[in-house]
Amino acid sequence: MISFVLTSGFLVLLWALIVINELPMAEGRATFLFVVASWLAIYFLRPLIQMRRLWQFVLVLSFLMIHLVFLSPDSFYPWGMYYFFILDLAWGDKRVKPSHKFEYVAIITLSLIPYLFHTYSYPMLFHLIVLTGMTTFALSMSKLKKTYDELESKWTSFLVEYRALKRHAYQSEQNARAEERTRIARDMHDSVGHQLTTLMMQLEITERTATGEIKSLVSQAKQMARESLNETRQAVRALSQKTYGMASVLQLIRKLEAESHVRVQLTTKEGVLSAPLTNDQYVTVYRFVQEGITNAMRHGHSREVAITLEVIGGNSYQMSVENRIYSSAPFEKGFGLSNLTDRLEALNGRLDVLQTENLFRTTGVFPIKEG
Repeated sequence: MISFVLTSGFLVLLWALIVINELPMAEGRATFLFVVASWLAIYFLRPLIQMRRLWQFVLVLSFLMIHLVFLSPDSFYPWGMYYFFILDLAWGDKRVKPSHKFEYVAIITLSLIPYLFHTYSYPMLFHLIVLTGMTTFALSMSKLKKTYDELESKWTSFLVEYRALKRHAYQSEQNARAEERTRIARDMHDSVGHQLTTLMMQLEITERTATGEIKSLVSQAKQMARESLNETRQAVRALSQKTYGMASVLQLIRKLEAESHVRVQLTTKEGVLSAPLTNDQYVTVYRFVQEGITNAMRHGHSREVAITLEVIGGNSYQMSVENRIYSSAPFEKGFGLSNLTDRLEALNGRLDVLQTENLFRTTGVFPIKEG
């Protein structure tokens, strides 16, 4: 993009100088301006042409004809166009392949033809020295550009691999945590829970045969064992609770797409996949996406849903779901959105709803709290 702006600006500047210098002396001004405009049109049509190397040669040859027929032999500015062709070739797009030296030789050769027809005040030797220097510079820039493109391609490839490995490592860590929680919960249930149950049964038998103060002490011990068993069961239940994550959200989207034939456009901006969300926050993201797609299926008039997840300022997590509608009916918050509002408020967040004549958007945001 930068090279296109630079070359286009240089080209426009050169033609402006040529026109300003030649127009007062031109016999057919309208014809001269038409020829200049036609040449510029041919130049800017070049990106649409398949045979670009041939088109480059046509541009140089057509300017040579303009130089011989319309431009003054005493003017300096037309010679700058040949230098422009050298730079333009060097900064051309990849399909032009500026490393081919034939194009440079052709430009240099064509730029010397005017000296065969007229006596120019512009020295030929100086022109050759400038052309040689420009060509050397252009070839060096071509090599640098090729090296830069190769390095950029490798860097992009490494970046993609790094992000994939990072996501894989994060997901593996989450899976390992889930497996460890499940193992601990199972061991607690099988060992501690079983032993407490057995202890309660033995204390129950002892309580029936004991008398006096011993019976009271056994009853207290049995109550303590019952409370310990209930706390153990709660801990096992908490450890066995499903752990949500970004993988669960992606699975939900794929499932709803397959079941309802809705096309979901998911946009995850920088920082979303690595955001340190708690399980409750992931549950909220999961339910938000679920409710958004469900509402789109029920009330939307298209089969497309756009979901955007982003981290704002490094400390806030924002979700938005939008879909097309064609209704001016007033919006009423149902049970699902009310439940989402409660979930977000429990996380110190909020839910915003926007409805226009053809768009319905729900946006949820909450502060990130590391778990």
